[in-house]
Amino acid sequence: MPIGGLFAKLLLLKSQKNNTPCPRCNLLYDPKSKQGCPHCSHLDDHELASFLEHQKVARTERSSLGLTFWIVALILFLALLSSLTSMS
Repeated sequence: MPIGGLFAKLLLLKSQKNNTPCPRCNLLYDPKSKQGCPHCSHLDDHELASFLEHQKVARTERSSLGLTFWIVALILFLALLSSLTSMS
């Protein structure tokens, strides 16, 4: 890992150290620097339910995209492996 990447990772970890999960939305925030959770403190109960449903859908979409990339990588690996064995 390049030094710049390592330095950026350390800064990210330092900024995340003081974060705690919000009891309403379960997203991380820094309770010392904020008056309330920046994600859900301004939302009423109906809006919070809608926000959480949107987060759930986005999380599902990201996980299905990751699964798609794993399947494509496996297919490419098997194609490469079969081309290498046919060359021998």
